[in-house]
Amino acid sequence: MKTSRQRFQLATSSALVLGSMLALSAMAPAPAPPPPVPSSPFVVHQAVLFQSDALLKERLGGDGLIATFYLKQIETEAKKIASVAPRGEGCSGVLIATVRPGSPAKIWFAFPSTKRLPLPLRLELEKKLALVPAPIPTGGPVAMGLAFSLWGGDKESQEMMRQGPPVPDAWRLVMARSRKPGMPFDEMLSLAWPQ
Repeated sequence: MKTSRQRFQLATSSALVLGSMLALSAMAPAPAPPPPVPSSPFVVHQAVLFQSDALLKERLGGDGLIATFYLKQIETEAKKIASVAPRGEGCSGVLIATVRPGSPAKIWFAFPSTKRLPLPLRLELEKKLALVPAPIPTGGPVAMGLAFSLWGGDKESQEMMRQGPPVPDAWRLVMARSRKPGMPFDEMLSLAWPQ
């Protein structure tokens, strides 16, 4: 059994050791802060609808939250992919997700000017974003998009997009070949994206 004096000495020694450790730790450099989370060069400006809001709600059901949630998932994944991609020339355009009953989603890109995504990045985005779980529409396809800028964007393209969203080259080609003015969207999409 320890005497009061021994307990006092032990407590005093422990306090001195603890005090010394605290003093030494105060003199040591603080640990480095964690590295900042890199911000993505992929910036979304707004959602873009290629069909009426009423039609989207009818085909997806509900109040539009399904489409909002899906676009948010697409945006998040696109930002992850873009944040690790080699830097390229700034561009602005629209990323379009199309979904139809019985098929996986298809991702399209549309640009109002000649400044576009580098092909390897575009192909990677198309492939990976098509894997994002998509809502299942009823009664026909749905198309919704995100107006975006990458690597600072392209001012000319952003200005052009204020006049209306661009459409993918494949859609434009189908409409030009059909020579059918006012072609219904579902018909155009079925020609541009055959099953």
